[in-house]
Amino acid sequence: MTVTPRFLGSLHRRFASSARAEAQVRRLSGFLAAQSRLQHAVISCVPRDELLREACAACVDSGLAAIASAWWREAVTLRALAWAGPAERLFGPMPAARALNDTFLAGTLTGRALAEGLPGICSDMASDPLAADWRAHAEAAGVCAQAVFPLRCAGVVVGVLLLHADSADGFDDALVELLHRLTDDLAFALDNLQREQARLDAQRQAAADHRRFKSIFDASPMGIAVRTLDDGRLIDLNPVFAQRVGRSREELIGRPLYELGLGMSFDDHRRLMAAMKVEAHVRDFEARVRDADGVERVILFNGELIDYDGQPALLTISHDITARRDAERALELREHQLAGIVESAMDAIITIDAEQRVVMFNRAASEMFRLPATAVVGRPLDDFVPPELRERHRHGLQAFIESGRDRVAIGHANTLFGMRADGERFPFEAAVSRQGEGDRMTMTAVIRDLTDRRAAEAAREARIVAEAASQAKTEFLSRMSHELRTPLNAMLGFAQLLADNPRESLSPHQRRQLALTREAGWHLLALIDDVLDVSRIEAGQLDMRIEPVPIRPLIESALSVSAALAARHRVQLLPAPAALDDALAVRADATRLRQVVLNLLSNGCKYNRPGGRVAVEVVLETATGGSAPADGDTLRLDVIDDGVGMSAQQLAHLFEPFNRLGRERGTVEGTGIGLHLTRQLVQKMGGTISARSTPGQGTCMSVRLPRAGASGVAGASAALPPPPAVGPVPLEGPLLEGAILYIEDNPVNLLLVEQFLLRWPQVRLHGADTGAAGLARLRGEHFDLVLLDMQLPDMHGTEVLQRLQAEQAPIGTPVVVLSASAMPDAVDAALAAGAAEYWTKPLDLARLGAELRRFLRPAAAK
Repeated sequence: MTVTPRFLGSLHRRFASSARAEAQVRRLSGFLAAQSRLQHAVISCVPRDELLREACAACVDSGLAAIASAWWREAVTLRALAWAGPAERLFGPMPAARALNDTFLAGTLTGRALAEGLPGICSDMASDPLAADWRAHAEAAGVCAQAVFPLRCAGVVVGVLLLHADSADGFDDALVELLHRLTDDLAFALDNLQREQARLDAQRQAAADHRRFKSIFDASPMGIAVRTLDDGRLIDLNPVFAQRVGRSREELIGRPLYELGLGMSFDDHRRLMAAMKVEAHVRDFEARVRDADGVERVILFNGELIDYDGQPALLTISHDITARRDAERALELREHQLAGIVESAMDAIITIDAEQRVVMFNRAASEMFRLPATAVVGRPLDDFVPPELRERHRHGLQAFIESGRDRVAIGHANTLFGMRADGERFPFEAAVSRQGEGDRMTMTAVIRDLTDRRAAEAAREARIVAEAASQAKTEFLSRMSHELRTPLNAMLGFAQLLADNPRESLSPHQRRQLALTREAGWHLLALIDDVLDVSRIEAGQLDMRIEPVPIRPLIESALSVSAALAARHRVQLLPAPAALDDALAVRADATRLRQVVLNLLSNGCKYNRPGGRVAVEVVLETATGGSAPADGDTLRLDVIDDGVGMSAQQLAHLFEPFNRLGRERGTVEGTGIGLHLTRQLVQKMGGTISARSTPGQGTCMSVRLPRAGASGVAGASAALPPPPAVGPVPLEGPLLEGAILYIEDNPVNLLLVEQFLLRWPQVRLHGADTGAAGLARLRGEHFDLVLLDMQLPDMHGTEVLQRLQAEQAPIGTPVVVLSASAMPDAVDAALAAGAAEYWTKPLDLARLGAELRRFLRPAAAK
């Protein structure tokens, strides 16, 4: 048989047609298998993700696609929920996700399917521009065709079914049509799932609502009941309702309460039902009900018509107000009792209305304001406030009202004042409370008169201030005494040694200078003693010897003593007035008057300027205004300087103790106590002191004292009492010997005692500059006498004494305190701690020699 080309073409077409038919049969068979699996999943109501996984697996297993994946839209991302086949080769690690940006939505088949809801077919991913991003991944996965079908739920595109085939003709029209039917089945299944989920959610919500309602119904603190609208039979009730009527739920359900002889009366029940039929609800319906024990209670009802299981019913919520009504009756009784208490209260109690008019005024208020209640009720509260404080009082009350507070205490931080009927003002404090709001508001004030309390507080505060000031003064004086006596000890001690040194005699001029030095030192010591007695001066307990004191010698002596201070400040001291009568005298204490003049001269020098001058003038002020002296005349002593001066404000505080008037920031040393003491001394002597000053021009301090009469002057001494005499140290009697330990940290003080003891060569002096060093030497050596300073760098002298007592120092070693502190408390503390005696600095060397003879033994003859 000859095979012609025509025969071969016919044969080829026959075979091709047969192959396509077989492929179509395979696809249809695969689709039916996939559809069957999908319908089985739908019937089984599997969850969404499992449904999508089954769809993907059915497509791959049935040969409809090489790779199948289902993607779900979530906000701005597309996430893979299910896949089958080698999806990792195409998408990477699964589950994968893609961002839904504008480029993705417009430039890919998947994006278009999501945006437009239309399927997309790509038969050749190698050439299709919409598959450009996936070409390399598709080649690696071995796929060359793509089909995208939108997934819908309730008509909305919620994702895509993405299918990939390994042949270019993998998605022909017939297959695409079958896949359309498959995605329609998926949409139907997703709709069913959504509806089922909504149904389940509604059931759960209804169950939750019912449980919540039942929980509230059962847990409500009020009685709740549901009755039929026609005959009042109970359909439902909560435990509180059953407890109130005293019957179980089983006994009550299905029966009206009045049938059981419980609840409200028939008439009240009829009124309730009638009101319900008119308004469909009732509010605050009050009725008396009877419980199972026959006790009648007052119940407040609120009712609402409802539909209960398809039948009209009445829901009532009831609250037992029996206790409230009982309380109201008790309150009325208490109000009567309170009225009695208010009337008998010791504090004033006043109640005002919203217009601030008095509505209640108790007996104590009547006594406080000195008006009967009948004359007060109805009057404005302003009538009892001082006129100048009324505006502030009204603002204060308004601020309290606007604050929303119920009560406030006033008058604690700032004193408030009331006004009695006779116009007398008095301080008070009050507690104010508010009741009600608006026009029905009232305010009640409980008022306490503070007149007596303030007087007592003022007295107590004055006492505290005085005690604190006294303590501060004592501490200051103690410190000042110690600091001044320490250098004085060296100055006066060495001055005494110089005056009594036979090997180095002084010239007359030197002796005069030394005498002035000693005179100034002893006078300064006298001033220190005066400072220590300041408390006695202020208390008027300082003894003074008032006698005629000649003025000229006092002024000359004071100018002589002040010369060194004037030179140091480069100030010129003018001599005593030449015309000053030698017989002119005042009645005063000579030592105290010299102290006054020296202090005024000192201030004139210190608060002056270089090249300035200080002068003393004396003016006789006659009592009659004439020129002839007479009894009652006053002598005015003026100390005048041309220094820095003072302002009027400074002058107002000039005599205040410890007030340096702002000069504490300058270079001039001082304590601020001098002028205060000066005034005390002048007043103690029967005189006065005053000051005139101009800033930048100078100051005049004037002391006025009674003039001494002629008879008194004749008997007065022409010279002032000399400073304490320091004669030669007595050397009479045998020389002394022995060992002395001096515990002293000031080398000058140690040197002074050492120089003094040179006159007794057989007396050995040993020093220790700390308390610890002194104790150490006492433990290992024997001494005849211990001299102990109280202010040591490592411990106080009392601690040294206490340790000596505790360590049982060798018997026969007396300890004598040698200290610059002369306060009585310090002396008592040292003696109590074991000191044999207490000697104060500066040392009187003559006395020191005599005292040492009591502790040291005579030297043996050689």
